[in-house]
Amino acid sequence: MRENGQTKRVQRGEVSVTDRLFLILAHTGRPASIHTAAAVATELTRLGGIPVCLESQHPAITSETSIDVKQLDIDVAPKDIELVICLGGDGTILKAAEIMRGQNAPLLGVNMGHVGFLAELEPEDLDETIGRVLAKDYTVEHRMTLDVRVELG
Repeated sequence: MRENGQTKRVQRGEVSVTDRLFLILAHTGRPASIHTAAAVATELTRLGGIPVCLESQHPAITSETSIDVKQLDIDVAPKDIELVICLGGDGTILKAAEIMRGQNAPLLGVNMGHVGFLAELEPEDLDETIGRVLAKDYTVEHRMTLDVRVELG
């Protein structure tokens, strides 16, 4: 798991069903990502987590599941997200980093297609990983992000 630059061990503990909010960010151009997002929402709910998605992705994800999926910035504030599950490739992970910039939520990248450099997880490992996330049994690798501004003239 990644967070800005260093590695941190998250303490293993009891799973609490109160306010365990997880943002699911999917590559909307890949049907497999949307299908997987719905499956992740279902598994999170089954294990006591609360799935959250972007408003723009809500119709696609909820069309694949009957699970109640909250919407970021409507139902849930970004500061309340515990972890972001990115389903796509490097671009999806970078989008998640931009959306969550300034927050303390780690990003979990799931490679949904071609070779990716930032995603470390494959879809077939998701069920086990979600269980470990809810048990807080994971390590966060901190990574640095850069803000760049180009001025012309």
